[in-house]
Amino acid sequence: AVDNMGNVNSSTGHHFHVSVNAPITIATPQDSYTGNQYINITDPPNPSENLTLVGRGLTWDEYYNAITGQNILEVSTGPVNYPEDNGTWMPINNSLSQLTSDHPAYNYGYRTGNDHGLYGVYFKSNAQNEWPVTFAYNRSDDPATYAVMSKLVGVGYVDPASNWAYQYLQNVQSSQGQTNGNSVTYENVFTGTDVTWSYGNTGLKEEITLSNATKTVLQNHPPSQYGLNDTTSYLVFITKLDYQGLNLYNKSGLLEGNVTISDAGVDFKDILGQFKCALPLGEAYELNNDSSRQKLTYRIVHLNGNT
Repeated sequence: AVDNMGNVNSSTGHHFHVSVNAPITIATPQDSYTGNQYINITDPPNPSENLTLVGRGLTWDEYYNAITGQNILEVSTGPVNYPEDNGTWMPINNSLSQLTSDHPAYNYGYRTGNDHGLYGVYFKSNAQNEWPVTFAYNRSDDPATYAVMSKLVGVGYVDPASNWAYQYLQNVQSSQGQTNGNSVTYENVFTGTDVTWSYGNTGLKEEITLSNATKTVLQNHPPSQYGLNDTTSYLVFITKLDYQGLNLYNKSGLLEGNVTISDAGVDFKDILGQFKCALPLGEAYELNNDSSRQKLTYRIVHLNGNT
């Protein structure tokens, strides 16, 4: 503290407790949800007619009330806005929509997608198409650059105890993608098995749902039928990846060769070691008993130029 006569005094070690009454009203961004979806809650997203938007950021919106003279700041625990190419912050739009014929991804055969968020995602019409799903980081609208492409190719068994011997049960079947809001579902990609991809504010989620029809197929075709051990074999969904010059890392560093991952996911980094996107470990659970969950194990294999 300094007064007008130039006297100075200082002290340290003080603190202040500030409390306010902060009534909160809660709403969900969507009116309806399907099963097994994570639901975000927020302050009502539609401001009253008295509020004027004066600023946005990654996790916040600021409004001005011309009647009361108040400034209102809405803050989220996660991203709610994304920066457009011109630097303008815009609300994240989770909805998947049909691509126009002049969209760069359309020229590669993609027909549905979203580039109104922190990342882009593009889908082809059939699960059997080459690279039917593309995740585009850096908000790229071109699947040929800054992208991780994937294709679910088969289901089978693998036996780590027998030098990773494996057996295909079924290749991916022809399936037309059905879009619903922020998700696209390919039904019966395998017998009784659907796969759904959902666009979220911070990531793209893949859900593989097995039905009783799948269970019957597996019971009638155990690993031992193919010379594998019933006790040590895993059921595997084989996915082909193309991550376009990126490298895989985990907490131990750069991952080279064939590796097994069961404790944490992997990061995709460029040649300079800069993080671009991540592949977290998924979980398996029974549809009507999701309280009991088991982490998946990933086996990354490089074979004939493919991953």
